[in-house]
Amino acid sequence: MEGLFHTEKGAPLAILGQPNMETQKLDNPLVIPDVLSFLTYRRFKAEVKGLDAYPRDQWPDNVSLLYYAYHNMVGLGTFFIRDSGVCAVRDVARISL
Repeated sequence: MEGLFHTEKGAPLAILGQPNMETQKLDNPLVIPDVLSFLTYRRFKAEVKGLDAYPRDQWPDNVSLLYYAYHNMVGLGTFFIRDSGVCAVRDVARISL
């Protein structure tokens, strides 16, 4: 779901990118270094297994679709959290007036 094709120590968190199944890389990635390792193992230099650590027959049927669906879910969730916070602040401000 994170677009990590190869096992890495200090794995980056991919914010954007397009999975390229031929080269097994993310094209045009926007990454934050070491953050995926931290989120997964609470250590910035921890090793995170990529798809290459698993037999090809255990890979998802459509890696690109899974990647995009996951990133859409996270993006929408972020917007929903932001909107809930804005509404909560607005309601508190209205009540205190």
